[in-house]
Amino acid sequence: MGASSAGDLQGRFGDLAELSLEALPRMFDEQTGLFCQKAVADGGAYSNRGSNVFYSAMSTVGILRQPVRPPESVFPLGRALDKLHQVAAAGTSPEVLANVIWASVLAEDRRGERLTKELAGRDDLRHCESAALGHVINGLAIAAEAYSEQSGRAIETARRCGVELLARFSPTADLFRPIAGRTGLRSTLIHDVTSFAAQVYPLHGLASFYRVTGEAPAPALARVAGRVVDAQGPLGQWWWLYSTKGRAILEGYPVYSVHQDGMAFMALLPVEALGLGAYRKPLALGLDWLSDRNELSTDLVRRDPPIVFRNIQRADSDADAMFGISPGNLARVVARSLRPGADHDVADPATLEVLRECRPYHLGWLLHAFALAGE
Repeated sequence: MGASSAGDLQGRFGDLAELSLEALPRMFDEQTGLFCQKAVADGGAYSNRGSNVFYSAMSTVGILRQPVRPPESVFPLGRALDKLHQVAAAGTSPEVLANVIWASVLAEDRRGERLTKELAGRDDLRHCESAALGHVINGLAIAAEAYSEQSGRAIETARRCGVELLARFSPTADLFRPIAGRTGLRSTLIHDVTSFAAQVYPLHGLASFYRVTGEAPAPALARVAGRVVDAQGPLGQWWWLYSTKGRAILEGYPVYSVHQDGMAFMALLPVEALGLGAYRKPLALGLDWLSDRNELSTDLVRRDPPIVFRNIQRADSDADAMFGISPGNLARVVARSLRPGADHDVADPATLEVLRECRPYHLGWLLHAFALAGE
């Protein structure tokens, strides 16, 4: 990828975009019409495990957003869209619906208009987690541009979701809380623990809303963007878990590749486009982390076969558990959240490892980030 260059972010993505377009077709199952849950390293090859509708919608968006190749040359777009609409018709979560709508708009698929009406009329949106609300706001804002008959209703619902999301802003942390309130054991445990993802999707969605409506952005956008940049690690790491009661980093690891080459761009470039800050230098530094400029001095990008490994994590992590960490580490994070103090973003490299798998949405978001960097 070369040395950091804040001036030509899209140029720096060139190799990664091509690699993603080579890797994603290998993760698509033409029989089911869905992308896999993950591709796992198995010796010198990779095997697909499971399937995931949410990842499929996000991967489809990324393929449609990139300007390098016609989407139909990458994968069977029509088959993928038909499957996503089949799932949506059977009932699905708001965040999945929002991304199917986004994919439909990009593909000029008018079936997205009916889904927009459905999403705008749902009565469960205010109960969504903050990341999901960000997805919903983005999907509705994009649909409002594409489907004129649904525009008014889509914007009003997006506005209500935005009010709910902004009510979750913590001025002491300059971050969004992950949920509205304590409603059960899980929400009680994580109420004071927020994540990088719980900042990315709200920023992305709210920036879409303000771009479409032309309304003045809420001050929270610049404050959250500034906070995550201020917290960035010395090697460009976008740390994982934060306190909502103060400014402590509760757990830096795992450091996810998708944050470095995809989601940070999704959060910060749309905010920059609104005139709220300049973020290209920290984004370029984050890209450098993927190569050998990281804690393990190893390149997470492999080209034969093409893949980007998922993260650098603590050696006892559970990739499929809550927050991708071990039960013991989760207990420590929750305990820290009650009385946040020093940052926990330092690790002995001997206690870290590379998670040798890749999830397709990562490559989809990388392609979306590649497009954003050129706009």
